[in-house]
Amino acid sequence: MGKPPANEQEFRDFVSRQTAFLQQFQISDSSQLFISERDGKPYKVVYRGDRSPGQLLGAPIVAWEQDGVNGKRFVGNTLGAVKEVSEDEFRQLTKAP
Repeated sequence: MGKPPANEQEFRDFVSRQTAFLQQFQISDSSQLFISERDGKPYKVVYRGDRSPGQLLGAPIVAWEQDGVNGKRFVGNTLGAVKEVSEDEFRQLTKAP
């Protein structure tokens, strides 16, 4: 099992090397994957050494939309699960124990 990227540049470099994935989905510019189409802002990402803000479906949260739309945002975990949650749910998911 690999380790998480240390920073945004390392993550961007990794994604840009995934040519089969990018071609499969006809993505010519991998940088578009780092911006939410819904709110137009970069996703917040947890990098190596950062502490996850909470758990989603039993696994650490690793990425989320900054604002989302209509009071809901997408949140992703280390297992690849993504869920749309309300602001109240997001606050509950990220509340310190």
